[in-house]
Amino acid sequence: MTPRSKVVADPGLAGVVGSARTRGWAGFVVRWDLPHTDCVVIIVGRVMATRNISLRMSEEKIERVDRLAKALGRSRAWIINEATDRYLAYESWFIEQVEQGLAEAEAGKTIPHDEVMAGLRKRIAKAGK
Repeated sequence: MTPRSKVVADPGLAGVVGSARTRGWAGFVVRWDLPHTDCVVIIVGRVMATRNISLRMSEEKIERVDRLAKALGRSRAWIINEATDRYLAYESWFIEQVEQGLAEAEAGKTIPHDEVMAGLRKRIAKAGK
């Protein structure tokens, strides 16, 4: 049995939904009644206004997206948006890490190669015991 989900109106959350709309967002509340439990999960979120874009993709990639969408019970657009969100988050994180490392190197916060290698040899020897 799968959880039943439904959009519910909760007067206590009306402010969240109302204020979200004023910023160009549509608010939502989702409630899941989980079977065989006394647990109810309520998610409050905001969906950002969207625009259509055109995207060129190989047929093979489209088929992979469609297979994944079917397996997850999601739309093609949801899969592509989720993948894009993850890609952007990772690339942003990576750039921040590189910039942080470069700043530390410029500030002289480095460890000489010989010290790093000695530390690694010590760890390897300890792990082998």
